[in-house]
Amino acid sequence: MPETAHEKPLRVLHIGKYSPPHAGGMETYLQDLMVVQHRQGQQVTALVHASGATAFDRDQQVDALDGTIFNVRLAARWFNLGFVPVSPFFWLSALKLIRQFKPNIIHIHHPNLSAAWLLLLPLARKVPWIAHWHSDILTPSSSRFVRFCYAFYRPFEQQLLNRAAIIFATSSSYVEGSEALRNNLSKVKVLPLGLDTLRLPDPYQVQPMDRPKGSPLVLFLGRLAGYKGLPTLLNAIAQLPDVHCWLVGDGSERRTLEDTVARLKIQDRVRFVGAVNEEQKWRYLKTADVVVLPSTDKNEAFGMVILEAGHLDKSMVVTDIEGSGTAWVAGQFGATVVATRDLGALTAGIRQVLSTPPRDSKNVPSADGGPFNLATQSREIIDHYRSLGS
Repeated sequence: MPETAHEKPLRVLHIGKYSPPHAGGMETYLQDLMVVQHRQGQQVTALVHASGATAFDRDQQVDALDGTIFNVRLAARWFNLGFVPVSPFFWLSALKLIRQFKPNIIHIHHPNLSAAWLLLLPLARKVPWIAHWHSDILTPSSSRFVRFCYAFYRPFEQQLLNRAAIIFATSSSYVEGSEALRNNLSKVKVLPLGLDTLRLPDPYQVQPMDRPKGSPLVLFLGRLAGYKGLPTLLNAIAQLPDVHCWLVGDGSERRTLEDTVARLKIQDRVRFVGAVNEEQKWRYLKTADVVVLPSTDKNEAFGMVILEAGHLDKSMVVTDIEGSGTAWVAGQFGATVVATRDLGALTAGIRQVLSTPPRDSKNVPSADGGPFNLATQSREIIDHYRSLGS
């Protein structure tokens, strides 16, 4: 029985960038949140971009893991401009879905440039908006091109935030360092990201992958993107001659990283695994001796991989990014936190963790409570929805 069956269900329309199987922490959280809200008795759907280029919208079914399903609308995406999906008729997709679904709440997940279309839709403006701030667009390492484009987008971003009744941010440290949120701090409520415990595997049932015998194994899981700090990790591996490293994921920096591996002459110890499915992801995490998140920029706002590695009670080394929440999240799982872009600190952190006996304590996020339990967070979010008179 839905947990909130005694109350009238809300109709919640989420506006996101992508959804699974498109890889990414923001995408994983969006789907997990919708699934949990659906199980708690709400009516949910989402409008996101199609992962592949397409001329037409289509619906995708999502399994709520309780014997029911709901639909997500994939808006036609023509192409990408850098990391930005170009979907000229996103506004029409939104208008059609609002008319069809009649939402009580529109929950917008940022960053998502297409969400700005909502400002032009009177039907959307009649519904209360929630803004979920996953990360800033403009960060210290942003390119000149991004800075140039952001100057044009920022007024629309600020209008979206001004229009939102509530803004959820994933950590207090991110709020403190976010220029974009500065004009709307009174609306901000800090709510960490969380995991849907129902989809998590039993840590004791996950079967590890075959691995190099007799050698410690370092694992990175995520997009091979510039802000992930992978050149520093590879240089650290070069200074740890007995250590193997697997990079699980794909992205625009793969060719450059392969060249770095060749230059450092560590091809025999570094493996590019590529993209993996959900089951394989957990098996690779299970196999690792230490999971490393070496990101260098606040584009890494939270670090969902920290929660997933924590579910398996893996040892971790995580960088302390200024203005990001990664260090705080890592601290909840007893991870080793080191300075960003510091080769010596990262190398020493990995060496220290590998020389430390395995921990006996279990830090698995609890289904009954804890800061990263999405079922608890969802109830709080729903209370906020209802506070807006929906």
